[in-house]
Amino acid sequence: MKGRRMAAASHGLFPHVLAAKAYALVLVAALLPSLIAISAGALQFDSVERRLRQAHLSSICTILRLELEEERGGFEAILRGSAGGADHQAAAAGRLNVALQPVVFRVAQAYPRVEAGYYSRAVQAEVAGVHIDGSPMAIRPVYEEEFPIYRTGRPSVLMQAGRIVQLMPVFSRGEIVGHVWAAMEDRDMVRMSISSATAMLWASAVTAAAMLCAVWRVLHSTSSWCSTQVQRAGDMANATAAAVVHELRNPIAVARGLTELIMSRETDVRKKMWLSNLMRQMDRMNVLASDYLMYARPREARISSVPVAEVLGEVKSQVEHLAGQSGVEMALEVPDPSIEALCDPDQLEQVLLNLVRNAIEALDQVPEGQRVVNLSAMPAGDGRVAIRVRDSGPGISQEDLPNLFKPFFTTRQKGTGLGLAVSKRLVEQVGGTLHAETGDGCTQFVVTLRTAER
Repeated sequence: MKGRRMAAASHGLFPHVLAAKAYALVLVAALLPSLIAISAGALQFDSVERRLRQAHLSSICTILRLELEEERGGFEAILRGSAGGADHQAAAAGRLNVALQPVVFRVAQAYPRVEAGYYSRAVQAEVAGVHIDGSPMAIRPVYEEEFPIYRTGRPSVLMQAGRIVQLMPVFSRGEIVGHVWAAMEDRDMVRMSISSATAMLWASAVTAAAMLCAVWRVLHSTSSWCSTQVQRAGDMANATAAAVVHELRNPIAVARGLTELIMSRETDVRKKMWLSNLMRQMDRMNVLASDYLMYARPREARISSVPVAEVLGEVKSQVEHLAGQSGVEMALEVPDPSIEALCDPDQLEQVLLNLVRNAIEALDQVPEGQRVVNLSAMPAGDGRVAIRVRDSGPGISQEDLPNLFKPFFTTRQKGTGLGLAVSKRLVEQVGGTLHAETGDGCTQFVVTLRTAER
């Protein structure tokens, strides 16, 4: 009996031991490559990022130097062109500031979050500059002994109090007459390096979770736990993608600013047309990035008791001009103006504006006189209120209906496919629902929210 009990116990422990070994193997297989990658690559992130920033600052210094030499003939030309000959250093520094400060401002607009300026050796002072927040720098006396470029004659890089500073000499007749400089903050290097390693660890953790999910499903024949993990992996993927999109907006802004700077100096009409088209495409990229960030990182809802009639009236007043231009008649129906819903009023207004604008655009193919968009709010029972946006359009095909609220799905040429996905997420965030109904000659979207009484 004792031997049989021991055998039964060992037989019962076998699946658990097997599962533990399987989980350990999965974790090692998922985490080990990431740890190797972190040790081999992520630790080099700091130096690589610093070299990229140096190249970025070097290009800014080149622009400043070319502006000085080609457009204004150098420091000496600016001073020689003034009446009175050789003046006091303070007066000379003032004339240099007046001439060069606009140049620094233009470059700062094209390269945000960067400090830059000019240093004149003749007056021993930084004569023009802009702070990282875009404000102008005062003329500041500085002695050239602080800068190694006057000994080497070559561009140099300095690390000063959490900043990386690039200096480039300015020559005249073979002699250094000053320099240009550009700087940016360097404090976030360590944080970005740690964030890179953390992101890789999180990616490996998501991979391990997915693999563990598969093992759990095989061993236990359940799907609920797997679904939860897949949802978490999706949220993590959204968070990672949102971080990438957020970082992409900075180079888009820099590229647009530089394009605008080039366009302002271009005289060829055809080239200006090309640059204008390029700016429109970058604006479209920025809109797409903003919509995705709104989808991936929705603002936390500030729930309060909101009079539904007031929100619908505000939405109607905001779209009446657009509806009039499109020949669309707007109708509002709220039988009980005292109904109040529990929601975030700003987010509800955003959702309804998106639905109404979509409805107006869907009526382009409908003959004038038959274009109608109806806004209504009715009690839906069980302590809820149903807000409907109904149009007299051609309807939505049954093939497209299941995909309406999926990210990036759109039937319009200029749509991003994120408006309905964002709207659905905002409504569900406050415990509501959003669904579409379509039929012959009409389409309606129904937003269901809890009422204040409930």
